[in-house]
Amino acid sequence: MGSKNFWSRIQRISGWLTLLLLVVSIVSGYGWDIRTSDFVSNLTAGLLNRALAADIHSFVIFALLITLLFHIVPSVGRLFAKKKQD
Repeated sequence: MGSKNFWSRIQRISGWLTLLLLVVSIVSGYGWDIRTSDFVSNLTAGLLNRALAADIHSFVIFALLITLLFHIVPSVGRLFAKKKQD
């Protein structure tokens, strides 16, 4: 029963982290785009320029894939696991 709680906690934390990274990815993606980079730069008071947004976006995409895997893999593993017979 402890292992089930552990994986449920991992899934919950990685789900919220994935959601946060998705929001960061969207904002940095708009900051990277040539059409919207000026808007995002003005919105963040010049903190997020086009070059920094491209760097953040590249890093966040990789981190997003990793956390998404941590969120999905335990559920997929349960599909293939044999159920215990009582």
